[in-house]
This record gives sequence, C-alpha cells and structure tokens, in this order.
Amino acid sequence: MKQPPDRALSYLSHSHLRDGHFHDRHFHDGNARSSHVRDGRVRDNHVRSGHVRDGRVRDGHVRGGRVHDRPVRGNRVRSGHVREGYVRDGRLDDGHLRHDHFRDGGTRDGGTPSRWTELPRPIRILAPMEGVTDTVFRRIVAEAGRPDVFFTEFTGADSLPDSRRPSALRRLRHYPVERPLVAQIWGNRPESYRAAASEIAGSGFAGVDINMGCPVRKLAKKGYCSALIDNPALAAELIAAAREGAGALPVSVKTRIGVQQPCTERWIGFLLEQELDAITLHGRVAEQMSEGEADWSAVARAVELRDAGGYGTLIIGNGDVAAGDDPARYSERYGVDGVMAGRVVFEDLFFFREDSLRYADLSPREKIDYLYRHCRSYQREWGAAGSFDELKKFVETYIGGFSGAERLTAEFMGVRDYESAYELLERWAGRSRRRRKMPEPAVKPTPAPAPTLKTTKEERI
Repeated sequence: MKQPPDRALSYLSHSHLRDGHFHDRHFHDGNARSSHVRDGRVRDNHVRSGHVRDGRVRDGHVRGGRVHDRPVRGNRVRSGHVREGYVRDGRLDDGHLRHDHFRDGGTRDGGTPSRWTELPRPIRILAPMEGVTDTVFRRIVAEAGRPDVFFTEFTGADSLPDSRRPSALRRLRHYPVERPLVAQIWGNRPESYRAAASEIAGSGFAGVDINMGCPVRKLAKKGYCSALIDNPALAAELIAAAREGAGALPVSVKTRIGVQQPCTERWIGFLLEQELDAITLHGRVAEQMSEGEADWSAVARAVELRDAGGYGTLIIGNGDVAAGDDPARYSERYGVDGVMAGRVVFEDLFFFREDSLRYADLSPREKIDYLYRHCRSYQREWGAAGSFDELKKFVETYIGGFSGAERLTAEFMGVRDYESAYELLERWAGRSRRRRKMPEPAVKPTPAPAPTLKTTKEERI
C-alpha cells in the first residue's frame, strides 16, 4: 500500500486524491485499492453508476452537498475524503449512504444519525478520556482515522444550564466534523439531568450518555458515577430525567460490571429494563480502576441477558482493547454490537483506520507534523485558557519509533511556551525557521452558551 508522502508539517489524510487517482482507499468487503478516476468515472472499485462531473456525483445523487440513496453492492465505504466537491467521510450502510459527513461537517437530514441502530456494525467508538478527548484531539483522530462515534469528556450535569462555568462549556465545544458526537454527563440530581439533556438536545449532539462507571473514589464517595451501580433507584430516576430532557435524542449509559464484586446479572438486568438505546460495559469492577484484566466474559453475559429478554438495547464492549485488535473479532467472539476504545490511540493513532496503514509506518517528519498541528490547533482553540503543559501528555503519542525520538521528547518536555515548541519541532523536521501560516478551521465551532453563574465547590472536582 502506498504510504502518505514524506513531507514535513504537511496535511495528512487517509484517502488521497492525486493526479487523478484515489490512493489508499479501502472498501470493507470489496478490497478495492488505488481506485482510478478517469474521465469522471470511478473504476476498479465495484461502485457503479456514480459519475463525477464538476464536483457532483450524477446517478449517485449528490445534490447541494447531500448524498441521496447511492447504491452499492456488497460494500460499505468508510473514510472516503472529499474536498471541493468530493465526498468526505461518507459512509455506506446496507447499500445506501446514510449520515454522510462532508467537509463543512454537515450531514444528511441536518446532521447526525437519529438512532444508534443506524450505525454500521461493529460500531467503533473513541472512549471519553478526561483531559484528553477535547475538540482538538477529536479532530486529530478524525483526520488520522475516524471512529464511527465520538464522545465528549464527561460534564457535570449541575453545570448545565443553571450554574454554567467555562470548563463545562469547553467540554461541550465541538465542530460538526466531529459528529456523530455523544455528550456524556454525570451527577446525581434528576432535575439537573433533565435540564442538561434538554440543553444538549439543542446543540447538535447525537445522544446523551450517562456516566455510571467512573471509578474515581472522590466522586463515588459522593454518590456519583460508579456509586450508582449500588443505587438503582436513583439511577432509574436519572435515566428517566435524561430521557425526558433529551426528547427524541438517544440516551445511553456507560458503566462497569460492579463496584467491588461483579454483579452483571443484577445490574445489567436492571439497566436493560430501562430500555436504553445503548449500554457501554467496561469489563472491570470500579475497585479495580485500570488494574488487572478486563473480563469480557461478563460483557458477553450482558449480551446473553439482552438477547434472552428480547431487548433492543445495543451492548458496546470496553476494556483492554489493544493496538492490532480488530473490533470485528470482539463482535464475533462476544456478540457485542460495537467496541469502545480509548488508551489504544496512544499506542496507534491510526487504530480506527480500516486500511493497513499504521501510525508506526509514518516517517519522522510526518509524526512531528502531527504534534506540531496539535499544538497549533490547541493554541488557536483555547488561547490563554489552555495551559501549554497540557500538551506534554501527548508527546509520546506522536513521537517515537525513530532515531532521536527520545531526545526530541526530552527536549519538548523542557519547553515552556508555544513559540519555543514550534522552533524545536521545525528544527527537527528540517524546516527553516520561517513557519507557514496554519489554515483556519473550515467551519466555526458549535457555540456553547455563555457562562453565567459561578461554579459550586462540588463542580471543581
């Protein structure tokens, strides 16, 4: 497979159109690669009756930036990029294009899938990670190899909308290109869930997810997150309140198999009775935190309970997904409808790609480019509100696997401001000290409501 060109500080995408050819383009079951476009016609990729003229697909029905019912036989197209008239991140599911993403982030019928059931299987999800999966990193992952669904960092329900604070608005800040994006909330007050879900429903999100699994002890001691596993009565109230506020928006729960001991049958049986759209189940008890191994047999048991009860809830598995793992294998082995993965993207930023290219295959310059662009985007997005030191947690994600990587990492860790960081990365990339101007975002971020009241002590956690 042809790799991306070796150039410093360049834009990388995982489906390139150059000299009239699509490179590194994969079809799920059709194995089409290096598909040629000649005379406006797509060849050798098993897609027929899709003529391209002047940036429009004819007989495949792309009009006014929307894709309508383009047929495909036996294939699902993923991660197909389009710029200035070409399809970007359009997905084919069961023979028809649905929830198709475009350069401006818009999607068919206004934005996002209306239900979890509309997503391709197995569903691939980037896990919410505190202090990591903000809008900047989500867009980096979207470029590198996008999952089917993104989640926000978890946001206190009490902070929306009654006691808004800047950090809550920051967590919900997003661009349409990140959709479908699910907003995750936490707390233990039904009235706050109702109001927060209502706020989320009008802000372009694809769903509301309730965190009932975070194992952080200072939260659990106050009855939040994983503590709800042992408080099903309150959990039921919170789910009902979120559903009331969310309206037609899907409501899901992310949780664990227990607090100190597994209680899969009791807890998952209870959640299934709530008729949630989806349950993401991490195969550890809260007491384990991230220690030990995730018990995927417990996740499989949740699937059995769902099937035996005839519930329509999707079961998403989570825990210990490693680089090189294929989400489809988890689906085949454990019966899950999808896989949520988080830490694996630190090992391989290209984990969610469906072709064979891995992040380790990139040249040193291309890896430096990713870190450079993350720094640039972070500075542009957050300005003085973002601490430069926060970027240091990402260095080993981007830098590694080449001679001098450890030295560059050490030097970056010693840098204290953006300008010094840019000079360092440019020097290592072999560029002159004259920097190119970074392009502005193609779209403006979805605005969040302005903060009004001061934060409470509990919300500073």
